[in-house]
Amino acid sequence: MSNRTVYSPVSEWLNMNKGARLEEIRLRSGKTLTAEFDPDAPQYFETLCNGEILSAAGADMIFLRGFNVPDPAIAGITVKEEKDTIRALKHLTGRPVGIFLEPVPSKESRKASTGVSRFIAATPGNALKAAAYGVDMIVLIVNPETGGDTSSINDTLKEFKKIIGDKVILGTGKIYPDGNADEDPILSIDEINGFVNNGADVIVLPSPGTIPGINQEWEASRIRQIHYRKRIAMSISGPVLNSQSQKLVMEAAVRSYQAGADIHHIMGDGFFCMTSYDTVMNYSLALKGKEETLFRIAASINR
Repeated sequence: MSNRTVYSPVSEWLNMNKGARLEEIRLRSGKTLTAEFDPDAPQYFETLCNGEILSAAGADMIFLRGFNVPDPAIAGITVKEEKDTIRALKHLTGRPVGIFLEPVPSKESRKASTGVSRFIAATPGNALKAAAYGVDMIVLIVNPETGGDTSSINDTLKEFKKIIGDKVILGTGKIYPDGNADEDPILSIDEINGFVNNGADVIVLPSPGTIPGINQEWEASRIRQIHYRKRIAMSISGPVLNSQSQKLVMEAAVRSYQAGADIHHIMGDGFFCMTSYDTVMNYSLALKGKEETLFRIAASINR
């Protein structure tokens, strides 16, 4: 990994196109860390948006959980026009921004679903709006309670690839058991191949210890297939990590790194519905070491 990649200026990382950013992630050799916050949740500090805290803690990319695509707003950010909300967040943090959307259930699973809110539904309209706002990555995650399944992911991927695939990084996978897969209740090799075939740039999967029975070898076997298909692997740690000790957080980082994850994502939790800043920092220290963590924290967004 070159020094240019490790210590690339914030402006370069922020302004890359899709292809360049995916290549940058590959060149970082498993040292890309992402965190999330709920844009409607209370602000940690009255004068800051919670994304600024995550970037200051060492996150390389910021995700919004539950982002209202039709009516965009983020607590702590004021804009003249709603369509500029995402760009304002990127300007304040110097970080690319991703969002999570939920595929609309297929006909087979729709009867048992509780429904997907139109604000976070993975519809063509929401995809086009997100791309126009400047969203850099969309991750499709199914929630078993809303009836999402592998079929609905693949249908959505095909559609999204056609309309925004040249601009926005598309990620998907499974981090919850859905009861619909015979080989593996979480994520099978066949499902990985299907997602890749239908347009996924990034495959997401649970990090070791997040789901009972999901260990390091399970994750490594899936990541080997993801890399064989020349895609990016994104390991997701559940919100429980935010309440664990520094030692356990650092051990979790090492496990996912050793399994081969390219992107490490930590889900949010608690009153502020965000990834804990100290969890981000401790994870970064284990993943990148002190020097690279310091650079990411210290680097001005104006460089």
